Amino acid sequence: MASYFQVQIRRIVSILLFLVYDLLQIYFVSHLVVKKSDNFIGYDFNWSPELTLTTTSVAFLIIMPFFLSYMTAVSNSTSGDGFVQVLGPNSLYKRVKDEFDLKNGGKKEFTVENAEFILEAMAVGEPRGSLDNLKTLLKIAMEARMLIDKSGVKSVRRVYINDLNIPNAFTLRVIPLPYLGQDWIIINSNVLDILEIEEIHAIVAHEIGHAARYDSWINSFLASPRLIIIFGWSIIFARMLGIMLQNNFNGFAINRIIALFALFAIIRFFLIFAQFLTYYTNRQAELLSDNYAGKLVGSEILVNALIKIGQRGEVINAIKLEIEWLQSKKRDLDVNLMIMNALTTLNPEERSLLKAREYALKLYITGTLSEMFNRFKISIPRENFQKMVKDATSNLLEERGDLVNQERVMLRLGEQRKQVFTTNLAEFDLDNNKRLDKIEIKALVEKIKLDDKSIFEFEALEKLGLVPETKSHPKVSERIIFLYDSVIAKEKTK
Repeated sequence: MASYFQVQIRRIVSILLFLVYDLLQIYFVSHLVVKKSDNFIGYDFNWSPELTLTTTSVAFLIIMPFFLSYMTAVSNSTSGDGFVQVLGPNSLYKRVKDEFDLKNGGKKEFTVENAEFILEAMAVGEPRGSLDNLKTLLKIAMEARMLIDKSGVKSVRRVYINDLNIPNAFTLRVIPLPYLGQDWIIINSNVLDILEIEEIHAIVAHEIGHAARYDSWINSFLASPRLIIIFGWSIIFARMLGIMLQNNFNGFAINRIIALFALFAIIRFFLIFAQFLTYYTNRQAELLSDNYAGKLVGSEILVNALIKIGQRGEVINAIKLEIEWLQSKKRDLDVNLMIMNALTTLNPEERSLLKAREYALKLYITGTLSEMFNRFKISIPRENFQKMVKDATSNLLEERGDLVNQERVMLRLGEQRKQVFTTNLAEFDLDNNKRLDKIEIKALVEKIKLDDKSIFEFEALEKLGLVPETKSHPKVSERIIFLYDSVIAKEKTK
């Protein structure tokens, strides 16, 4: 595993490579001249020492892709229902603190316990459990405020909770200008479902780490090469297409069409390379933010949070994989709709891989049988229906694959049946308290390095090439090893 210094260098080099990549493309497009020709391909490509594009066009290519990618990200990430602002100008934190200061007059410290009377008043008439939810949200906001002050990253101005059953969080840079910009942290509600409060704080610290290095701003910049490729090369494509149309599809038409397809292939290559660079740079950013959060709140806490998020991610991936497998049996199955239905109805705290697989199959069977019985107006006792669902689920599970034990999974993928070996996390939890301390983390890391095993099944499947690899983020196993090597191991020597 690379050291902290190596990851930093990789990040810097990849960003500089992006800058060179963008400027070279703009320079090339701005000097390339395409003319009609009687040669084999029907086009003549020449290099002009002067700019073939106006200054305005060049400025557009440089500025607009960055601006457009940035605005699209902000619009898609903060619009719509389901967003709750817990820290910011219109947040729960500000509302409660203003009322607390007004009624308390500075006599007591602003804590969740001391402000509980305000939360109780807010929860009157709301659904059961609202008071506990308000307490949790206020704790998150208070800790976020404390971490922002402790880190000195004053650009983080808002924290949102987004109502999504996917364990994720990210940071947006709003107003992409130095000193004027703001960073907004968005946390999906599923993070609150599966993590303890201190682990949620570790996730907030990770996002503050992104803000500290302007990662969200840089990510908008990293999206611009793809748009520069599309905008810039479309100018060349338009010139070639214009020549072909002006000549009324003469004898060179076929050759010119082939040349246009060749240009598409070139554009495709440039896009793939830009995507590769984006993923590579993002992976380095995630590792550096992990290091930042580990030092800010404690690497042990972050490791446990990553493990739980990884387990929940396994559940989501398992449901997706099972439903895609079911589609091979029923071609008209709406995969996306069923995945969303499964994630909406499944217990948001569920982290068992086997239960997730069983749930996806059971949901499919229940829906299929209910549709069939309703269509033919067949009435069946509830007990009999449930037995049919249970038996059918067991049969599909047997056909799909068996969980042999906690370390070996026999999984049928298409026509293949593969053995997937993973590390059993339970064997490292020596005190059986459902979390790993630094000594247990050390043992886990040493085991992963020695046996080259993954913590999670899907990571192992990715290594075997049986499922698509997650390219935008490092594997959880890699993140834990990096955290141990860059933070925990060094803490021990001090």
